[in-house]
Amino acid sequence: IDEKGAFVINPQFEEAGNFVNGLARARKMHQWGYIDKKGSWVINPQFDNAGDFTEGLAKVKKGKDWGYIETAGTYSINPQFDEVMDFASEKAIVKKGTQWGVIDKKGKYLLNPQFSAMKEFDHGFAPVRKGTKWGYINEACKIVINFQYDTADGFSK
Repeated sequence: IDEKGAFVINPQFEEAGNFVNGLARARKMHQWGYIDKKGSWVINPQFDNAGDFTEGLAKVKKGKDWGYIETAGTYSINPQFDEVMDFASEKAIVKKGTQWGVIDKKGKYLLNPQFSAMKEFDHGFAPVRKGTKWGYINEACKIVINFQYDTADGFSK
């Protein structure tokens, strides 16, 4: 709807997200795709789940695997991960099997999957867990705080 409450796009989707750079994820008949601001499909519904575009890529799920597509709808990184997070600062946190790691926009590992848990980067650091203890890595994917904590969250300034 617009600021006056009038429909800009008629209700026709089971669910829809916010517009990011002119595209919004939308679900119809249990499949996700992406629409433009007129409500027309730009990327036809074909995904079992989908996220918003961040840094030019959107996470999408096909079957049980997650990958990333470009705004044209082509795969930048083929579905191959068990779980994924959005791209931020040119990298994304991904889970393969039971371990978490970090990839670049071409799908190349910057940090091989090796952590039992991982949280998003915040102020340049990401909490990572090995076994039962948490530590932190920096943006260069180097361990900067050893695994010594029972819990860990992002940093705040």
